[in-house]
Amino acid sequence: MHYWGQKKTRKPTETLQYKHFFSCHLPSVSKGFIKGDTLRLLRTNSSKTLVEEMIKNFKKHPQKRSYPERFMQNTLEEVNFEDRKLALQQKHGENK
Repeated sequence: MHYWGQKKTRKPTETLQYKHFFSCHLPSVSKGFIKGDTLRLLRTNSSKTLVEEMIKNFKKHPQKRSYPERFMQNTLEEVNFEDRKLALQQKHGENK
């Protein structure tokens, strides 16, 4: 789908597989997967409409691995399109 000359893309190696929510990992690991992938969508797309659509589609994959809706929503609320400029300025490894 195209928005204002933009095309949403996904790497050919992307399998959209996530660890099961109730596996033996700290909750922060699950949160990190969700937040990290959402930030990637935010950084790689300049259209708010496209970002919102991609996040909506993205949510389906962790939910298949028993990620609770409330957990997903709380984590996704930490990433806003309005913070995109800041996300673009942060270097890999910062804010840890």
